[in-house]
Amino acid sequence: MIPDRPSQSAYLKRVFSATLVVSATAMLVALMWRARLALLVIYLSVLVAAGLARPVAALESWHVWRGRSLPRWLAALIIYVVTLAMVSGLLVLVLNPLLTQAEQLWTGLPQQFDRLQDGLRHYGFVARRVTLQEAVQNVPKSDALGSINTVLTAGFTFAGVVAALVSVLILSYYIVVQGEGVARYFLRWVPESQQPAVQEALAESILRIGRWLEGTILIGAIMGTLVSAALGILGVPYFYVVGLLAALGEAVPMVGPIFAGIVATAVGLTVSPELALIVCALFVVIHEVEANVLVPKIMEGRVGIGAIAVMCGLLIGWELTGVVGAVVAIPTVAILTVIADQFGPHRRVIGRRSGRPPLRAETG
Repeated sequence: MIPDRPSQSAYLKRVFSATLVVSATAMLVALMWRARLALLVIYLSVLVAAGLARPVAALESWHVWRGRSLPRWLAALIIYVVTLAMVSGLLVLVLNPLLTQAEQLWTGLPQQFDRLQDGLRHYGFVARRVTLQEAVQNVPKSDALGSINTVLTAGFTFAGVVAALVSVLILSYYIVVQGEGVARYFLRWVPESQQPAVQEALAESILRIGRWLEGTILIGAIMGTLVSAALGILGVPYFYVVGLLAALGEAVPMVGPIFAGIVATAVGLTVSPELALIVCALFVVIHEVEANVLVPKIMEGRVGIGAIAVMCGLLIGWELTGVVGAVVAIPTVAILTVIADQFGPHRRVIGRRSGRPPLRAETG
């Protein structure tokens, strides 16, 4: 119903304001969707920076010469160099066994292929044996143009992933070095009465993201050691590689553990179908223990979020952005939990529980 004439002008202003807000919101959402990859890189950079903020702050507080502390840029550079050196050292330690096992796999591939066929023939899955060369030749071949497009697409995808990782590394370094100044700048736009709550929420979020990173590394080390030991006892070939995949797979929830289980089962199948069934059953048990006991307990103790929140976050993150969404799901849930605790109707003073002083705001 159209209002009376005296109030028609106010009504039209409200309609115009509402239309303007809805249009601006729709445009902002559309722009964010167009820039979603760049925003995802920025968000990953923020998470990496938050995860490394604690060791950088600890190193920055050391008195190295005449009571002077390291400048923040140098402390961050040392942490990044040490982290990259540790990763490179791990790759060097792992590379030689990986190459040895890969060479053994390639050399023994025809024999293992024949052994696999013997097992399948025993259970009636195949009628006759074929050589590995015949199996490769019988694989359907695509046309040359399709193959070239596939190779180019894979190449561009790989180049994009490498560029994104380099961008995350560089941007996260600058966030570590200059993030506090940027946070103080944006804090000026927050009402003065809300600034302490925002500071405490920011400090608590950084703390929980760091603990999530520590928890992920701990879970990966536990799973890699457990899988390697179990497969080694069972006599599964290349157990070292599978254990490494299981450890790295913990960084990619849902997909990583399943992929490691599939690889382990396939390797066990080259020995015998019985061993493959044992390995498959073993991974089902390990995955259930990892998903229902290990991850919830460690993440609840380190990050402070329950199993229900973890599982819901993983499902939603996977549905929205796939693998990357699953990776950032737990820290995102942790941040949302902090916001709910700090600004919800039942507010808790979260920053004072750990004894951390909040950031000092510059209001002048």
